[in-house]
Amino acid sequence: MKILITGRPASGKSIFARYLKDQYPDFKIIEFDECDSIKENENCIVVIQHQKFLPAPIKFDKFYQCTRVENESFQVDDGSTVQQFAFLDLEQYFVN
Repeated sequence: MKILITGRPASGKSIFARYLKDQYPDFKIIEFDECDSIKENENCIVVIQHQKFLPAPIKFDKFYQCTRVENESFQVDDGSTVQQFAFLDLEQYFVN
């Protein structure tokens, strides 16, 4: 399964990706600069600003759009529901 997370800079994409990785521990998180490895990984979470930046058309099984709502929170839209997350609630997913 391939999961795509998009959004503007500082919208919570990478934090949400690490949150999803807890649910899918065997998945690899692929950031924009590693996009060439998407096709090689059957199970992955791809984090990129916009799908148009992908090197080739790729079919994703799940898609999430992150939007920063305010300094303390962001929302995640999967096309059918919108969830709001507080950055402090996901503090364990921050990487120093």
